[in-house]
Amino acid sequence: MVSRILALVFASVVFSQSAWATSLWHEVGHDRATSPYASARFLYASRPDVQTCNPGALSQKAKDRALAVMNQIRALHGLAPVRYSYLYDQSVQEAALIQVANGYPGHHPSSSARCYTTAGAEGSRTSNISGFSNGTLQDGDPARDVVKWTNDAFNRSLVAAAGHRRWILNPFTAYMSYGQVHGYDAQKTFDFDHEPAVTPLITVDYVAFPYERYPAALMEDDPPWSFSVVEDKTDRWKNKHPYFQLATVTVTRVSDSTRLPVGKLYMDMKSHGLPNFLSWQVQGWEYDTPYQVTIWNVAMQSRQLRSYSYQVVIDRMSQPPAIPRTVQREQDELRFPARQQKVMTREAREREAWAAARAKKRLEQATRR
Repeated sequence: MVSRILALVFASVVFSQSAWATSLWHEVGHDRATSPYASARFLYASRPDVQTCNPGALSQKAKDRALAVMNQIRALHGLAPVRYSYLYDQSVQEAALIQVANGYPGHHPSSSARCYTTAGAEGSRTSNISGFSNGTLQDGDPARDVVKWTNDAFNRSLVAAAGHRRWILNPFTAYMSYGQVHGYDAQKTFDFDHEPAVTPLITVDYVAFPYERYPAALMEDDPPWSFSVVEDKTDRWKNKHPYFQLATVTVTRVSDSTRLPVGKLYMDMKSHGLPNFLSWQVQGWEYDTPYQVTIWNVAMQSRQLRSYSYQVVIDRMSQPPAIPRTVQREQDELRFPARQQKVMTREAREREAWAAARAKKRLEQATRR
């Protein structure tokens, strides 16, 4: 219950701009590699040096931008915002250094890898990682990385599994940390064991991509569409179930009821984010066109079959949504860029949790009187 109270505290910040931030999606839809957010002056508080294995440090503005874009994307899906964890800054920055120094060795770099550190290896293991390489080192906009992980069209492991996207859109995620060294990036996604355990406020029954009115900037390169069930809102692992063993998918153009060809169905129960996942490719979809997506015959844990249906418009014209956004969008709209957060130690956050529990107890006592 304390974690629930903390989650409400985390989500109670009032932001000044909606998740459908037209200027933001116009911006991230352009070439992010040449934006002012990709300059060394913007990115680094102290510049890295690969030759001397110095990871450097990111600026507060760079961290804010990564956090803000991630929370904007989560808000499109009705998911609670995450908080930045400063306790893992060194780990993700050293992970990014290992990636650039060794030409992207992946999530499990060898101890003999150049610039190897234990913290960097741990950051590589627990993070979304990526590397931009055209033969030269090139700094990148943090927004580019978060968008790229959400899109996941070039996942080096398996595009259909969309493992990076599943961590960005994990309803149970409470924290993130971000590191970059010359376009090689790491975003910590799990094992925040030095932070208080928090279960965010979860009100959605599923996570779908794309969903409702969706920015075209997130749909470049025709990524797979996807769907995961959130049947249990208290424990991520209680959603590990073969929901899609009997499932079929239809995507229907609303204007004339034409069904678009759907293929390459993929399903798994891997541990990337929610441990149930269905993805598919849609042939012939068009921008600014409403579609009805239906996932039929989802096998629930109660042994009942259920179908889910929702609309999708992949918006290239960047018109505001015609219908109210769901899941407390009015109260919990996200501001861009993110509000700067104070560094909090584990002890401070434990005190915060203790104070929340005391406040809850006093409220319960007052109610009984």
